[in-house]
Amino acid sequence: MTSWPRGISEPWLDAGPARVRQLMLEFLGHVRASRASRGPAKGQPVSPAHAKTVLVHVEQFYLFMHDHKDQAAAATGEPGWAGLGPAHAVFYRTRELPRPSRRDPGRDVIGDTAMAKIMAGIGRLGEPASDGGLGDPQAMRIMMLQARLGRRISEILMLDPDPLLPLAAGPAASAEPGAMTARLRYQQTKIDGAPDTILVDAEVAAIIREQQDWAAAWLGGHAAPGARPRALFLGMLFNRNADRPYVSATLHRALTELARRPCCRPASPATGGTRA
Repeated sequence: MTSWPRGISEPWLDAGPARVRQLMLEFLGHVRASRASRGPAKGQPVSPAHAKTVLVHVEQFYLFMHDHKDQAAAATGEPGWAGLGPAHAVFYRTRELPRPSRRDPGRDVIGDTAMAKIMAGIGRLGEPASDGGLGDPQAMRIMMLQARLGRRISEILMLDPDPLLPLAAGPAASAEPGAMTARLRYQQTKIDGAPDTILVDAEVAAIIREQQDWAAAWLGGHAAPGARPRALFLGMLFNRNADRPYVSATLHRALTELARRPCCRPASPATGGTRA
């Protein structure tokens, strides 16, 4: 997204409340008109959902600073924060923010033909863009789990940071291929009171541990000290507190881009579909 062409250097943005309001309406228009600067949608207008996220984060930041203006001024050494007023506590009115379109339920089904092509080229999801990949190893592992578990993608995205549970006390787990080695705890979204764990083999456990290692390394370089993730798969933007999970829209964009590439062909056509 392009930067806002304004030379603002003071925390209060502008001395007059009416001018602050006008300034933020200009910012709203700028964000809505911005285009993606990276990723599969590079050069395309940002989505209403992304625009709303940016605007709400700015508004919430100023609301926090307004509510703690004296402490903010003392902590940052910038006396301008103490001058925040009611105009900085809320920037937008009801219905002014972009309204993301309702999700088409049909997008939650990945046809078997498309799924076969995705799985044939799944390595491309995680490969760096410099090597011709999409640079999204999380998407690669999400789809690897989806293919092996048959769970809804929404359930995989809601996995806890540490979702593996040891098997109940008993004989040692078999080392044979496909033998169950742990239980995976997931968020049950469909049937109240239904079991929320499933048995998984060593291959699934290895995928999850690989994601945990990747997440720990990413948090070490991008999150605030001491931030504790709320999900196994992490949102990559605006996630300094590690409280934003990976979202399905990001996955769909990556899969759409992968499906467009002539990198792989399914062995044969199939029918049916995989729930996303």
